[in-house]
This record gives sequence, C-alpha cells and structure tokens, in this order.
Amino acid sequence: MSDSSRDIIFGSSIDVKATDQVKSLWEKARVTTDPIVKFDYLVKGWDRLSGEFFPDVEASGHRFKKLTGLCTGTARSRSIDELMSRVSSPIKDDLEPFAKDAERNFKKAERMLREHRKGRQPDHVLLESVGTLLWTVRSNSMHGRKTPSGPAEPTNRDEQICGLGAKVMEDLYKCAFPSW
Repeated sequence: MSDSSRDIIFGSSIDVKATDQVKSLWEKARVTTDPIVKFDYLVKGWDRLSGEFFPDVEASGHRFKKLTGLCTGTARSRSIDELMSRVSSPIKDDLEPFAKDAERNFKKAERMLREHRKGRQPDHVLLESVGTLLWTVRSNSMHGRKTPSGPAEPTNRDEQICGLGAKVMEDLYKCAFPSW
C-alpha cells in the first residue's frame, strides 16, 4: 500500500509537503528572467529538499553538497562545463574570513572536473564539489554582495555566475524530478 503523503526521490521517502514546496520554488524560478532571482529560488528549493534527505546533518551546506552528489545523471552536463569554463576568475566568498576556503573550493571543483572528464573521479565526487561551489554562490547571493562601504548592487559578474549556476541547478532538478 502506498502512502500518498510521501514521494519517492532517489529511492528515499520524502514528505509530499516538502516536495510541494520545492515544486513551488521550481515553478517560480521557471517564470523569472532575472538570473539572480532564478538562482535564489532554485537554491532555496534544493536546500529545502536536502533538509528532508539529510535531517541529521547539521550544516546546510554539507546537506546541499550531499544531495547534489546524488544527481550522478548530471555529471556530464554541459551546464557544469559552462559554469567552470565561463567564469573568468575563482568564485570567492564575499565574507573575508571564508574567501580563501571558497577559492580553494573553486579550484578543487575545476580539478575534479578535469579529473572526472579523464575518467579519474567518480560522478558523485565531481557533483559534491560542484555542490560546494554552488553553496558558495548561494551564500554570496543570499548575504548580499559586499564592499568596504556596504552592500553593492548586483554586478554583471553576479548575474553571470548566478545565471550559470541556475543552469546547473535546473539540471539537478531535472535529475531529481524527471516528470517536472
């Protein structure tokens, strides 16, 4: 007997209310043309879903990364290649204490992509690395772009990175929810 209050995603039983919330954010993302807003909607949904999958994992970024790692069907997506090749300099965290970690995560994602494309890294390792990078973009976007004089308006780079990140997120959603 099936339980209509649960959905099965990646072989796990998820509360249908959670997937309804995720679908609502997915639908909002699909109708907006602003790349930053689109990315934010997609990330909020993915974050919500990751909390359902990994409720015992305390750190949101780690849950997000682990859920991204489950989307092995997206490991060869063009969106990941574009994110890593079209960003001209490392994606750093706007908060200075985390900037070096974020730059290290970006370089790791680049390295994982190169090694994956040569068959030296499994899909989930690449995707977890990409998930960490997407979380950095999310953090920059959610906490505002910062300058010494305070938050700044979004820049073309912000729009570019969020737009590229949104394409990756769309591929992740399509993997998790193929019927959407």
